[in-house]
Amino acid sequence: MRVAVYHPPSEIRVEDLPIPKIGDGEILLKVRACGVCGTDVLKVSRALPKKPVVLGHELVGDVVEIGRGVQKFKVGERLVVAHHVPCGTCHFCRHGNHSMCRHFKETNLDPGGFAEYLRIPAEHAGQTAFLVPADLSDDEGLFTEPLSCCVRNVRRANLLPGDFAVVVGMGSIGLMMVQLLKLIPTQVLALDLFDERLSLAKQLGADYTLRGDSPDIAEFVSAKTEGRRADIVVFTAGGGKVFQNAFSWVRDGGALNLFASLSDKPVEVSLDALYHHEITVFSSYSPSPEDLVESHRLLCEKKVKVAPLVTHHVGLEKLRESIDWILAQKAMKVIVNP
Repeated sequence: MRVAVYHPPSEIRVEDLPIPKIGDGEILLKVRACGVCGTDVLKVSRALPKKPVVLGHELVGDVVEIGRGVQKFKVGERLVVAHHVPCGTCHFCRHGNHSMCRHFKETNLDPGGFAEYLRIPAEHAGQTAFLVPADLSDDEGLFTEPLSCCVRNVRRANLLPGDFAVVVGMGSIGLMMVQLLKLIPTQVLALDLFDERLSLAKQLGADYTLRGDSPDIAEFVSAKTEGRRADIVVFTAGGGKVFQNAFSWVRDGGALNLFASLSDKPVEVSLDALYHHEITVFSSYSPSPEDLVESHRLLCEKKVKVAPLVTHHVGLEKLRESIDWILAQKAMKVIVNP
């Protein structure tokens, strides 16, 4: 089978590997589509993997073989599957930190979504695989995993109806976050540097939009909240300077939420501001199986629109080039069709 193999520090080569053999409880999937995730981009741009690896984890495919004991699915069905499974019983899982579970970090699909075929291990088949209904496209179905990350983030934010949220960055994650926040519902101010992305944010439910480099953000937020300011600022993009600026956007007792790796450099913040204004800083990384279930439901019920987020479809040979497009902000969501 053909696979796209990342070779550190920056090369991706299409190579031939044997089709994986499956065992009891496992599934062999023929990959139809796999989304390029921000973490894929981060790993390649920062040369994080130290040895060759097949990336890709936002995927939809057809079941072509099932192992003994698999009763939940059958050959010919279309599935979406996520790549990590928590143990559910460790200290991290019992505290709701499923993505910090050591077992979660060790589990994966074989070899990865940027391949023609992959093996779904038994525990993934049992907990993180879902049927894709006929009225959901491949592109829509593969958003189950990235949307579930957003679901967990919004759930952890503990917002109330009528709250005010600022979302920084109108890439695919930011646009899904806007839609989830509107389901609460909150008021949402969307920030980005590209007018076409702000226009799409408005179409998908954002109440207000501003350019992210506007000097009037703090004044605007204050005016829309009777001087109280935002209950939460969600960062799906930006850098250290934007994070510093956000202290003037967030209310006393509010939250600054990191949903992206904004910088690998230290960022100076005022500890006094955090303390005296009771500002919470929290991050959110990856979902639990329950978040995947909720994400899949939202997509099946068409509560979150993801088709407008897809800008490009490519083959395996164009994967490396597509990462450059994303880094240059010339593409939003790229789908690889092996």
